[in-house]
Amino acid sequence: MKKLFLPLFFGVASLASVQAQGVRLGLTAGMTAATVGGPRNANTPEPDGRLGARVGLTARLPLTASGRLALQTELAYAGLGFHLKAASGNYVAFRERLHYLQLPVLMQLRLSRLWLEAGPQVSYLLGHRWLDGPGGLLGSPNIYTDNTEKFHRWDFSAVVGAGYQLTDKLGVGLRYAHGLTPVYQPVSADGTPPGRLRNRSLSLNLSYQLGR
Repeated sequence: MKKLFLPLFFGVASLASVQAQGVRLGLTAGMTAATVGGPRNANTPEPDGRLGARVGLTARLPLTASGRLALQTELAYAGLGFHLKAASGNYVAFRERLHYLQLPVLMQLRLSRLWLEAGPQVSYLLGHRWLDGPGGLLGSPNIYTDNTEKFHRWDFSAVVGAGYQLTDKLGVGLRYAHGLTPVYQPVSADGTPPGRLRNRSLSLNLSYQLGR
């Protein structure tokens, strides 16, 4: 739990320290449809997606007097992962569940109530669980285990998105994140991962602006 609360604590403190400098603070919450893409081993089936939650804090810094151009950053938890169906070879049906702390830094353009955004995102892997199916890797169904050391802790993505300001405080946005770094660590021949897979996610978020 310390791995989750310590970054959130410092993130809240950092956002609070800049509130008096014209930064608009807020909250965000939504759902993420995630999967992985990229080169796979020959006996690895096409990954399926999974749904996860996304919740966090936002900070928007206007860069122009009109507020049309702004820097949007967030500190958010996101549940990513994927599902591999049973296939011949070494792999059987299992679900990977990856828990990340995300920090996107996006340039945002406001066109009346519509906004467009793009920029980089860095994420830190807080934890990992997987669930195997009947007759799975450990010989029994529905077993969770933690193999976080088999994954890269840091994940870098390119992000694009769009949104609409419903009211002065409430907005809704759609965002796509394209992973640039492999999910798995390189491992030995007797523990080869499914391939150089990279995170892919599409998230639908509600945002709420704090203060006036």
